[in-house]
Amino acid sequence: MEERYEPLKSSGLEILLQSNTWEGEEDFRCLVLWCDALCDVGGAYPFEDPEDPRIFVCVNMGAWSELNEDLLIEIIKRLTLYEDLVTFSLVCTSWLSVAVKEKPRFLSKPPWLMLPPEKPNTCRRGFYSFSDNMTRQVMIPEAEGSNKRAKRCLSSGGWILTISKRWSMALLHPFSRRQIELPHMTTFKNWDYLSSVLYRPHISFITKFVLSSNPFSTSDYIVMVLHGSKRELAYCKPGEGDKSWTTIETSASYNHDVTYYNGLFYVIKDTGQMTACDIRSDMAEQVAEMPSDYLKYPLCLYLVESGGELLVVSRVVEREDISKRRSTYRTSEFLVFKVDLRSNTWTEMKNLGNRAVFVGYNSSFSIEAMLCKSNCIYFTDDSWEIYTDLTSHGGGKDMGIYNLQDGSIEPHFRGNSYSFMNPPMWVQPSFFRKK
Repeated sequence: MEERYEPLKSSGLEILLQSNTWEGEEDFRCLVLWCDALCDVGGAYPFEDPEDPRIFVCVNMGAWSELNEDLLIEIIKRLTLYEDLVTFSLVCTSWLSVAVKEKPRFLSKPPWLMLPPEKPNTCRRGFYSFSDNMTRQVMIPEAEGSNKRAKRCLSSGGWILTISKRWSMALLHPFSRRQIELPHMTTFKNWDYLSSVLYRPHISFITKFVLSSNPFSTSDYIVMVLHGSKRELAYCKPGEGDKSWTTIETSASYNHDVTYYNGLFYVIKDTGQMTACDIRSDMAEQVAEMPSDYLKYPLCLYLVESGGELLVVSRVVEREDISKRRSTYRTSEFLVFKVDLRSNTWTEMKNLGNRAVFVGYNSSFSIEAMLCKSNCIYFTDDSWEIYTDLTSHGGGKDMGIYNLQDGSIEPHFRGNSYSFMNPPMWVQPSFFRKK
């Protein structure tokens, strides 16, 4: 597995982006261009060999916005990593306008696997790309608490929900490092009781979060979470200045997953009941129910929008006794059902077409399988109750690629990356600034 510290190499042009603390032009620490010919901007310095055709060109801060657009287009064509596109866009408005044109090419890329810190007291996080078999190390001090301990992280739509040990919450875009403050965890309804029955509430209180839309694109977005021992629903509207979380009342059973689909939030319970949530009335109404024959235990249920259709993905996780004193666990099977909400018709699917599904400690999603395997489910280890009981190192063991056609499982990450607080999870590409 390769650590990416070297420049991106291409014919006639290489780009080195070696700082990840950008907040705009003033904080963009270092942009170095290797070109075949000397440009008229910045200072030029030859290699040790004066005959070397490549010229080292340092673009000074004042000249960045004056670079010819044709040159910017040539640069951006050679970028392959979304992180570098983010960096490129944050230099100035003229660079942003060029980056916007390339947005679709980058948003079609597969998600990253965000890895837990390799050692304590560090803000460095690894982002693994299975399509490139490469890990990019990114400095994200916002994912670290004031006491130098990592915050709890969950992901949705390219954003990360961070929770500190002191229960403060925020949205974080990991590559631009923009943060949006959220209401404090103590503002949840019945917080005192709910927190008292959970072990380490800053880790276990929030189990899933979903964004209705990208905060970079609109201020009219909703943050929905599953919280507490029964994973109750609650939401806030940061763009409207909410100072507390609003609970949506549902039945007493255990919620497994929530998704945003066709303008509504849908949640599925351990009993297979699916409800639609209307935040105008803060109420939930049952709209479908999974046939009992499809409920295989022990299971975890996910809600996924795929190609305009609503799918329910059922995951069977089994415990296995290795010896009288030792047990382990593994995912043995996935089942996928297409749900017709109008007729409550559930159809088992064996073929997702040219799409792949991603589940775990992220809002469940699917993508067109351009740089990943089609008709497969990419899963990470989100069995909190199991790995806290059976392991000494946390989650990260039960991960892989499940082939829906033949039931085989292969790895997507071959390293060892474990954590009780932040096991590996998927992070999607998302655009980073308003057009």
